[in-house]
Amino acid sequence: MSTAGLKVLLLVLVLLGMTITSSGCWDRTEINDIAIVVSSAFDLEPDGRIRITCQMALPGQMGGSNGGGGGTSGPRSFYVDTEVGRTVREANSKQQARLSRQLFFGHRRVLVIGEELAKQGMRDVFDVIARVPENRLTSNIVIAKGKGYDLLTAQPNFERFSAETMREILQSDVLIQVNLKDVAQELSQKGTDPLLPFMAPVETVKGNEHNKEIEFKGYAQFHDDKLVGVITKDAAKGVHWVRQKFQPYVTTLDTKPFGKLSINLYKGKSKIKPSFEQDHLHFDIEVQALCTILEVFGEHDFGRTENVQQLEGEIDNNIRDGILAAIQTMKERQSDSGALGLVIARRYPRLWKEKYSKNWYAELEKATFSISINSEVSRVGLVSENLAKKEEEETH
Repeated sequence: MSTAGLKVLLLVLVLLGMTITSSGCWDRTEINDIAIVVSSAFDLEPDGRIRITCQMALPGQMGGSNGGGGGTSGPRSFYVDTEVGRTVREANSKQQARLSRQLFFGHRRVLVIGEELAKQGMRDVFDVIARVPENRLTSNIVIAKGKGYDLLTAQPNFERFSAETMREILQSDVLIQVNLKDVAQELSQKGTDPLLPFMAPVETVKGNEHNKEIEFKGYAQFHDDKLVGVITKDAAKGVHWVRQKFQPYVTTLDTKPFGKLSINLYKGKSKIKPSFEQDHLHFDIEVQALCTILEVFGEHDFGRTENVQQLEGEIDNNIRDGILAAIQTMKERQSDSGALGLVIARRYPRLWKEKYSKNWYAELEKATFSISINSEVSRVGLVSENLAKKEEEETH
């Protein structure tokens, strides 16, 4: 046989071998064989055991208009199953024993941790998550007011299941984006503490039905891995500036010269510069903000420069109050929610390691702050004053 013939024969044998070895997917898993977990919740029971709740999508019902779960009858787009165990895996094994499909966590969008478990410490939760490859570290994480189970059994009006509602809220541009990987990194280093979204189910009425929507209440503050409090209202807005992660927000001012106004802060940035005094740290916080007027109670003309400048001063005071409120809660709860320790560690790594890292919370409590704010009202809306304002009578 010629050399060319041998080459052809060899090629045919190689192709036949490839066909035999790749004739099928030996580890193929059909979608009908798995239970797709879209969200799960970890709660602490009074006896110390862990309650695991899984919210699973029902693909066959995803086209329906109604939702439900937890064993309810009628069309539903999700099913909720819950179980307790001494460990997370023990509880999951009990769940699996009564499910006809294999639990699959590769599409989990949100992980919810109940309030009591968060107070005890959530570091152990990350052990079970990291050990299984299918668990996505890009999943969002939420702290629930009360039980995480209650968030997963809520039936929102706009989304098919509560996991999607939580995810949409978390993906909005008004909250600090946090996923499992971010929290794991914060727990593994000094100079910062996790700051996580705090949510609760809120009852709403739709006709004669009482549904529960998911509401963002503020941020859960941590000392290491333990929940120590919740930061809300102006302090929750102020912590964005301290953390140097601005998110657009709307605030309402109650001022003497203009009464009540609603302002949209749509763009901003902050810089923090540390310095060293004789016996304590000092932080200079510089803030720049662009704002627009949304609503004014009263007949005020913001086409006048002096009125705009006076309003900008009121906005400066509002931002400053929020930042100071956030700093106060950080000191009282010994929680570095603003990641100020990282500011020191990145700028002065040797000094941080030798002097400040060992007793950081005591140093944070002694720290002083100066805040400079430059806010600018860039837009007053389509009109500069109320359209319904009465015309002034001319005097002769």
